Amino acid sequence: KNEKNSGSVQFENETAINIYNKFRAYSIWPSIFFNQSGKKIKIINLRLLETKNLRPGKFSLNNKTIQVGTTSTDLEITELQLEGKQKQSAETFINGYQQLFSSQL
Repeated sequence: KNEKNSGSVQFENETAINIYNKFRAYSIWPSIFFNQSGKKIKIINLRLLETKNLRPGKFSLNNKTIQVGTTSTDLEITELQLEGKQKQSAETFINGYQQLFSSQL
C-alpha cells in the first residue's frame, strides 16, 4: 500500500530511473516530493535526461529550467508545487523561489 512518505525523493541517493518510476507510480497519490530549505516541494512533472552534468543532489536553474543530479543521469523538473501554493512551471517557480536552491547550486 502507498504510504504518504513513499513519494519522498532523495536525489543524492537514487538513480534517475528509480525516481522516474516512483513518479509514475505515485503521480496521483501520494505524489512525489523533496524537501528543500525546510519546504516540501511536490514534483508535478519531470523528464529523464541523458546527460550527467550535475553531482547527485545538486541543482541547476539555467535557461528557465530546473535540473537536478541523481546517482545516474540528471533529471529536469518541468512543473512543481510548493506546499500550500499553486502548481507552477519551472520558469515561474524559479522567478519566485530561486532562493530555496541557493545552498544547492
